[in-house]
Amino acid sequence: DSLPPDGEAFRLGLQGFDEIARQKFGCDFQSLTTKKQNEVLKLARSGEIILENRRDFDFALFLEELLAEFAETFYAHPLA
Repeated sequence: DSLPPDGEAFRLGLQGFDEIARQKFGCDFQSLTTKKQNEVLKLARSGEIILENRRDFDFALFLEELLAEFAETFYAHPLA
């Protein structure tokens, strides 16, 4: 209940990753190396970077929800 509905949460969370990447590295999340992408995710999880327009968005909770969605999708596959 702390996050908006799924569609909006995904949009805000992924846009937030891009904003953190631009703030920290000067480019979007997708353009970063894997090492720098991991750093962005760690920053989002730790709350070290505050985005002015996303102060009330819980990135740590979003990442937890995102990982749960990935696991559900993986285990929904018949070969899993």
